[in-house]
Amino acid sequence: MIDAKSWITPRDLEFGEYWAVNDRLKKVEDAARDWDAKIVALRGHPEVLNVDPPREVKGVVVTPEVPYVLPGICTQEITSGMLAVSSIAELDRCLNPGTYWHDARAARSDR
Repeated sequence: MIDAKSWITPRDLEFGEYWAVNDRLKKVEDAARDWDAKIVALRGHPEVLNVDPPREVKGVVVTPEVPYVLPGICTQEITSGMLAVSSIAELDRCLNPGTYWHDARAARSDR
């Protein structure tokens, strides 16, 4: 399951201002904690999804950009190649493996 965020990237964050980076870090960590709590609740009651019970319920917070985070809840690997907090590009790459130029180049160089 995906919790997609549509945060605006302020200019101060783009320039790496300490307060802006710290504010975004807190926002990302709060989102990861909130989403993790919801996923834990869904695992306990998968019938609320109103679909055939999945083997496993996993959750990822997806952000517009790659966020700066510290090791912890945000950097837990949820599934191969996906962290608890990932960018939209990382999600796309995980869902569509082999469609990026560097994946194709790596595959050719292995021959």
